[in-house]
Amino acid sequence: MVVGHVGLIMSTYKKEDAYIYQTPDLSPLNVCELVRMGVHTDYRGMGIGKRLCETLEKYAVEEGMKQIVLSTLEKMELARRMYEKYGFRLVHKTKVPIS
Repeated sequence: MVVGHVGLIMSTYKKEDAYIYQTPDLSPLNVCELVRMGVHTDYRGMGIGKRLCETLEKYAVEEGMKQIVLSTLEKMELARRMYEKYGFRLVHKTKVPIS
């Protein structure tokens, strides 16, 4: 049974995006995006999210990545707290128009 999943892709942010590429050594070639992560509700609180984060970080380093970025919604408070617990930090907030 699959109880968790994680997805990582190469950065899709424009190379001019100073929020993502904060130092000259960062570029779309060495920055990746965490695009999907989830743990089945019956298996939360068992360290699976931590293991997924550790696995994706290990993989990113092995692939030569210098930074992992992600975007999430403000209402995803539980997810944001978990990401921050594992070393992610808030860099920028953007208001998304509802239409």
